[in-house]
Amino acid sequence: MQLTKTNGYLLFQSDATHLYCDPTHYANELDGKLILITHLYPSLFDVLESLSSNTTVLLSLDLLFLLQKLQRFFAYKKFTLSFKILPCSYAVTLGNIHLTAENSDDSLYGSIVVLIQDQQTKIGYAPIFDPHGKHKKRIKKWKKKWSQIHLDLLIVDSSLLNPVDNLHHFTELDNHKEFSSFINKIQPHELAYVRFSPWNPELLLSFNDIALKSNYHIVWPDYWKNFLQSFSPYADLKNTDSIVSGQKLYFSDKVKVTNYYEYYYELPPLLSTISNQEWAEFAKIINAKALKLL
Repeated sequence: MQLTKTNGYLLFQSDATHLYCDPTHYANELDGKLILITHLYPSLFDVLESLSSNTTVLLSLDLLFLLQKLQRFFAYKKFTLSFKILPCSYAVTLGNIHLTAENSDDSLYGSIVVLIQDQQTKIGYAPIFDPHGKHKKRIKKWKKKWSQIHLDLLIVDSSLLNPVDNLHHFTELDNHKEFSSFINKIQPHELAYVRFSPWNPELLLSFNDIALKSNYHIVWPDYWKNFLQSFSPYADLKNTDSIVSGQKLYFSDKVKVTNYYEYYYELPPLLSTISNQEWAEFAKIINAKALKLL
């Protein structure tokens, strides 16, 4: 199996199969090919919109579910592509390449890592992950699996590695603390606004719970309410008419108004980082024969 890194994607190539991984921009040679998407990234939607309809996209069930919800509730453009689900922990054969996906966590929704192998080579492809997130147990699970199969190569994104040893990780618990702190600073006479990204619905549902516990209600626009309830049907989500008591947090997509307390949560960090010490321990456990940084 040959491995090629271009300016826009990573290519795994065998006699029978060409697999293009996480392309960051559209290129003509991607049309009609097998595309592997392991996680959300800002240019992903432009790439998917540009690909021809005979292109096959491999991804996790969770990520496909999120893409469909974004199209339905946020008017994202529809993709005329052939989407194929990679079931977690089960090998999928493409020509003479076998793919085994595992659920992971990169602070967004629907991320996976993939074991790519043929008869000669075993490659662990884990470009981005966050070992300090809500689903860090998922990472422990695939790390243990990969440590037992003697990888020939482990591939990660170079942006994952941070030279600072005493690195403070901004975790989901930190997000919760910041949001709670914001609510506690609001004075009764002040208006408060929130603005979120839909790329991590689990986090937004937890923010809604935090607000309710402080007797605040996020005033969700109807399309946001329907979007979040598609992930959690019984979530206590409020719109203006259903709020009879408590303080309101108004949802705003407008430019920041400095006269008000405003909480902005645009996107969680897209590229997680781990310290040198953490990476050394991580690489030692997996014990791959070689390491490649993208």
